[in-house]
Amino acid sequence: SNLAAILSAIAATNNDCTEVDTIAELQALVDQIVANAKAAALAVITAYDGTNTAPTLADYENAGIVVPAGTDIAAINSVIATTAASGKDSIGEVQNILDTYAALLAGADGDASNNNVSLTASQYALLGVTAIDSAAKASLLNDVIDGKSSASVDTQAEIAALASIVARIFEQAAGGTPNPPLTADDLAALGLTGVTTDNLAAILAAIAATADNGSGVSSLSALQTITTDAANAASAALAVISAYDGNNTTPGVADYAAAGVTGVQAGNLASINSVIAGLSSGATDTAAEVQAVVDDNRTNNNTEKGKENGVAIK
Repeated sequence: SNLAAILSAIAATNNDCTEVDTIAELQALVDQIVANAKAAALAVITAYDGTNTAPTLADYENAGIVVPAGTDIAAINSVIATTAASGKDSIGEVQNILDTYAALLAGADGDASNNNVSLTASQYALLGVTAIDSAAKASLLNDVIDGKSSASVDTQAEIAALASIVARIFEQAAGGTPNPPLTADDLAALGLTGVTTDNLAAILAAIAATADNGSGVSSLSALQTITTDAANAASAALAVISAYDGNNTTPGVADYAAAGVTGVQAGNLASINSVIAGLSSGATDTAAEVQAVVDDNRTNNNTEKGKENGVAIK
């Protein structure tokens, strides 16, 4: 690939051949061509930000960087584009990025149980994934990516999207309020099963009840257990609530909480149950329906209290 440049450089020497009449002189000329090509190729890589000239396979090779076999250049460039120039202005830095991404892609084999992905938080940072800032978060993301196909994580944006969900899982576990809120689709994207929009609140409450340091959600298997248990508990609790007719098993505060329904306390439990008892089971067999009953009950109670106190409630 550099032969033409070398021949051109030879042609540009003195016509008396005195500059190329020894092996040492020829080698020096070749070395300079190689050095110039390396510098030019590395400059292209360093400058790439996703909007300008994209590095080619030849650029990486001319820069002296080994591109792992089978690694797609577009995938590599998606990571290079997100890296600050100061983090990719040497052959060693770029090689480290490529090797890290190649290891991730090789480990993404669709089987989350074989631990083929074992990147650290600092390695994820090399890929522009700053949301993964702890060993526990890296552990969960490793499991998630291990369960994906390589085609599902062959762009930096795909990895960053999964990392965002992982970071929000840990925010939820710490008792915070993730922004944006976690959705059923988010949890399904991690590879979790059994999540629906109706049991989402119960599952998120179960995640929030784990240790604040994230140790309870640092693996996909642990998170699946939490999800499955919460979904089963929600289903059982909703069965009690929807079946209540005033004469059978009375739902308790814990039943509403397990169903993912908020706002039920000892003080309003009886009035809420009286409304539930008068409704058909089909009208109270989802968390959303029950939550609407609870919200209406609380609104009505606040209105009545306002009237008693002479307060106009809009």
